[in-house]
Amino acid sequence: CMLPPVNFNLTNSMPNKVLEFVQGRLALAVWPSPEIAALVQRHGLGIVSEHFNVESLAGQLNRLDNAAIAAFKSASHRVAKALSAETAGNEVRRMVRVLIGADGNS
Repeated sequence: CMLPPVNFNLTNSMPNKVLEFVQGRLALAVWPSPEIAALVQRHGLGIVSEHFNVESLAGQLNRLDNAAIAAFKSASHRVAKALSAETAGNEVRRMVRVLIGADGNS
């Protein structure tokens, strides 16, 4: 996932495509966009290039071996449920119930 940091939105976005890669149990290779890089690093999903250019990313890709790629894919599998639309939807529904006082605590 390579989004150039040309404006605030692109710099700070979390594209659905990144989450789709996780659902596909893929290893990720991303540019250092803050939100995307944090997710990849927090869960060990792949590599984050040092700079926003193809050369930086290619250099890191060239250093990977099969074991590292397998570990990244395994990490994607491990967090796929937590990062799924179903899980996110359940959390949104829970927050709405709390906001409208339908959580039983009001």
